[in-house]
Amino acid sequence: MRKVRVGLALVFTLSVLSACRLFSASESDSSIGLRKLDFLAKIAVDQEEKVSIEFGMDPSSAIGLEGKRFKAIWVLEDSDSNVRSQGDLYDLMVPEDPPSNTPRELIVSSASLRLDQGQYQLWWGSEELGFLRVIFDVVDREGVLRIGQETHSYEPVQDG
Repeated sequence: MRKVRVGLALVFTLSVLSACRLFSASESDSSIGLRKLDFLAKIAVDQEEKVSIEFGMDPSSAIGLEGKRFKAIWVLEDSDSNVRSQGDLYDLMVPEDPPSNTPRELIVSSASLRLDQGQYQLWWGSEELGFLRVIFDVVDREGVLRIGQETHSYEPVQDG
């Protein structure tokens, strides 16, 4: 009977956590530890068969953060969790009162890397504002490297 209770408690906890993850991926509310700024990443393979990553953010998602300066980081890991590359971006700022023609996707940096076929995980964001996590595959299609499956999720900041 104890095993059944523990199992039910675990299922309930996982269900609540899953619901929270769905909510946090679609809502922005810094007061309860959810997303504070949408970080964006565009991943492609260029003509030299290097993986190109553009790091960006959506200034319109940063309500109440206009003019705030922050440090962001990115880390790229292979399927064995070995760090393949990483970088720091210092002194980034959410634009104050951006003009109406400001693009929704503000690209702040980029990287170009030689990667073998396989699965990779990219983390891009800030400890203060949350992280974008992208899991993607580099695949060979008819002798040409391409980006295969790509999954984006958001890891919110936990207030506490």
